[in-house]
Amino acid sequence: HWAEGRPGYVVEVFTGTEPVEASIRTFSEARAVVGVHGGGLANIVFCAPGTLVVEVGFLIPQAWHYYHAAQALDLRYALVRAEGAPRGLASHNVTIDVDRVMAALAERLPPDGAGGADLEA
Repeated sequence: HWAEGRPGYVVEVFTGTEPVEASIRTFSEARAVVGVHGGGLANIVFCAPGTLVVEVGFLIPQAWHYYHAAQALDLRYALVRAEGAPRGLASHNVTIDVDRVMAALAERLPPDGAGGADLEA
């Protein structure tokens, strides 16, 4: 669990079934958002500037929606490549390299949850 040993951080799982108000609150208060490429990441529009977005996604230019959204919204962005997705964007199942996701978070967020990490993604 990523937040263990990191005071000031709480991990919340977003399923997409939450009421709209709760979703807005969750994303607007987030220091970081981690998600697989898909519609749920559209909620980053509610994030505060500077929020870190770690997308598990694809390297092809046709999948850069959330990179461009993050740039337009003044969010920090990191891409962790989805593996095991032979159909790319049409894949229903992907393999997530959890160590790479954890490394992306650890490199870009302060260890105690205080202040902001002023690092390029």
